[in-house]
Amino acid sequence: MNTKVIDEQIKAARERKNNRGEKQADKLAAPVDKAIERDAKKAERDAARMVKRAAKEAARRPAHLAKVEKALAKLPVLKANVKTMLNELVAANTLADLENLAAHLAHHVRFERTRSASTSSRNFKAGQVVRIISGNQRLGEVGVIERAQRIRAYVRIDGVKRPLYLFTSDIELVTSGAENSVQVLNQSSAA
Repeated sequence: MNTKVIDEQIKAARERKNNRGEKQADKLAAPVDKAIERDAKKAERDAARMVKRAAKEAARRPAHLAKVEKALAKLPVLKANVKTMLNELVAANTLADLENLAAHLAHHVRFERTRSASTSSRNFKAGQVVRIISGNQRLGEVGVIERAQRIRAYVRIDGVKRPLYLFTSDIELVTSGAENSVQVLNQSSAA
């Protein structure tokens, strides 16, 4: 027998076995390499997300301040002398004192409005056209009374979802010329 051929076959078998081991090692290493690559990409995404979130949070104002600013924007403009008095009061008093003063002022204003509305001899009826003359941010706007009570009235204003609930002392009847224009507005908004 030829031992040379057998030795070559044994050598080739050993090489195949070694190659198989390398292939298996490559197969086992491939998922590990993919996992490492996947983890690296995830880390990059997470880092980019954190930077973006930090920038967004730095640019965002607290929600409660946004509400305060909206409320401030809705307040009516003060006269110069009243603004000066307000600034002096704010500078000289604590927040508790200012809250107490605001409660007393609110009570006084409500008392005076109720008294003036109850002493008024004006009787309003549903369907009358009125103009707001005080007590609301919509001063000067014209609307139609939906329901009238002894000292209060519900006034429908175009562009406002619900009727305004106003003291009768805060509204006045509008002459017939303006009444026609309001009726035309109401008819066009209803169409």
